[in-house]
Amino acid sequence: MTRGIDTARLEPWLIDAIPTASPPMTFDLVAAGGSNLTYLAVDGNGATWVVRRPPEGRR
Repeated sequence: MTRGIDTARLEPWLIDAIPTASPPMTFDLVAAGGSNLTYLAVDGNGATWVVRRPPEGRR
């Protein structure tokens, strides 16, 4: 699990939601602080996406 996201749940969801995405996927935290957490998602083909989520502790 990458800090702040459950990659075991997120990866299959992204692969299902994005027809061109392929496993395995990596997720790297690229920004931190008081605003939304931002991650760079990279799939097995090198395609990239930005994934954002609210700060930890807020839902």
